[in-house]
Amino acid sequence: MAREKLSGETHSDEKEDDSGLLDRRDYLKLTGASAAALGGIGAGASSVAAVTEGGPANQDEWTLAFEDTFDSGSLDTSNWGIGFGWGMETNASPESISEEYVNITDGQLRIGASPDNGVEAGAVNTKDKQYFGPGSYWEAKIKFPKRVGFLPAFWAKPNSEAWPPEIDFVELFQTDGSSDDYTESHHHIHYSSDTQPNGPHEDDGASYDVGDDLTENFHIYGCEWQEDAIRTYVDGQLVAERTADTIVESCNNGAPFYMMFTIHIDRVGTTDRSANWDEEMVVDWARVWEYGNDGSSDGGSDDGSSGDDSGNTDDSDNTDGSEGDSSGDDSEAREHFLWLRSEYDGGEASFEFSASGGNIDLQTNFSAEYTVSDDRTSASGTVTERSNDLPGFWYDGEITEFDYSGPLQVFIDNQYVDPDTLPEAESDGRGDTGEDDETGSSLPNTLTIDTSGSSGTTNYELSVSGSLEADSGASNEASISSGSASGSVSNGQATFGFEGELEALSLDGDAAVSVNGQPVQLLRVRRSADSNGLVKYIVESTGRLLKADVPRSSINPDDEVGSSKIFGKVVGGTDAYWLLEGEITDVSAFGGDVVTTLDGAETDFTN
Repeated sequence: MAREKLSGETHSDEKEDDSGLLDRRDYLKLTGASAAALGGIGAGASSVAAVTEGGPANQDEWTLAFEDTFDSGSLDTSNWGIGFGWGMETNASPESISEEYVNITDGQLRIGASPDNGVEAGAVNTKDKQYFGPGSYWEAKIKFPKRVGFLPAFWAKPNSEAWPPEIDFVELFQTDGSSDDYTESHHHIHYSSDTQPNGPHEDDGASYDVGDDLTENFHIYGCEWQEDAIRTYVDGQLVAERTADTIVESCNNGAPFYMMFTIHIDRVGTTDRSANWDEEMVVDWARVWEYGNDGSSDGGSDDGSSGDDSGNTDDSDNTDGSEGDSSGDDSEAREHFLWLRSEYDGGEASFEFSASGGNIDLQTNFSAEYTVSDDRTSASGTVTERSNDLPGFWYDGEITEFDYSGPLQVFIDNQYVDPDTLPEAESDGRGDTGEDDETGSSLPNTLTIDTSGSSGTTNYELSVSGSLEADSGASNEASISSGSASGSVSNGQATFGFEGELEALSLDGDAAVSVNGQPVQLLRVRRSADSNGLVKYIVESTGRLLKADVPRSSINPDDEVGSSKIFGKVVGGTDAYWLLEGEITDVSAFGGDVVTTLDGAETDFTN
């Protein structure tokens, strides 16, 4: 997406240095606003528009950036997609999404659910179409469905699909049919205790007794998201305010967010599946405002400096202490922004790229081992951190050549891009930097199974998503075929070079396993002695998780293992998982308690 300022667009929190380049956090805010505009802003987006109901206080200080009143007779696909932002399935609840339960009638969005064909429900999202960051006001006019076991919600999460953070503008918990189920609105913020996306999960909850049955009447639910506070409203009444740095910074660092309207089933309470579900979540309209008017009433700043060609000016103070970058023309607005990080802390990755339009400049206010060529057509560097606050490059045109080595992740215009999909330089193979000094393999990653000091023999099986080869130092006879290997090792090491990711690992015996020098840890989960029957659990981590095929393991085949989360259940056996990189941040149990061990040490991960 081009970094482009639209007519009528201003940002009160935009801090632009003398070079015309934004710091990275400001870029994320800007992309949230500009992407929304480019994705189909409703009428009135470039002017301050009054509304007859709802809206933020002091509307003349805000610009209506997105509005859908659902009057077209069908879902506007320039604004909405069917399902959750990540797809048609969810975790920890049984529903799958069907467009049959998303309808536009009588100028309203209607979302239903049914138990007739399994459990199906409707859901809509604005992923990649409408997304916003700090300096925004979100609101919708909603009447909720009334059924025990329904959890309807109006909420938002990062367009990058990082989690946490998440802002639940409003939810209705229907647990047992009591009056509180229908008169009390809930407003949660899920955030990271380290303020970084995908960090350790924390939850800040709030509720409000509206004094009216929210399933019988419409109410307006709003949320003001500013740089230093997040405020939630019901019918214009402030019902929750969060100003804690950890909460606000976690959401800011995850920006921009997209919105969703969904109904989760059986997360609170249990539905009666023998009855027809005729209830619907009805949305009369949805809007997002941005802080700052369109500048039409004031075409210049107090100091007489000119704004952009739409008449806008930047009247914010540059308080971040930036000096500005001497390279580049003050009037330049680069088309794209690229930044990079390692897949894990300590994992060294190097890169070099060229851009067709040149004009490459290193982002200001950061120091890094990055260089830009004198003619500003290419750049290179090395990165060893997995962080969301690393520097990047502005550039014009398209990436014409990209070479890298090591565990590199690439983001262009705040969207993840697989580096293997970028064009290679003709002189080099992808990521090929010659022989690996440690393994003797030409492949970029290393896996080691070490039984030094252990008695007996350890049998192993493993598979990876790409090429796999045995290191010349692996004295044990390994059978390798199509990215898989099996063999045994006694009082020594078996080492492999590979491309892609480790997909499966089975061990029978004692061994220490590492990938690229980082230990692979074994997490075990079992039901505690004081619990009975089936216990469900959720594991959250900052790394990658795989089911582990090891002795004394009996994982249910339908346990769900995502890249960093597990939704599992345990009765009498022990579940086992490999943790690659990162750490376990939380283990939550339902219907009883669980005991967890990490590499044999009992550890309480309850957050």
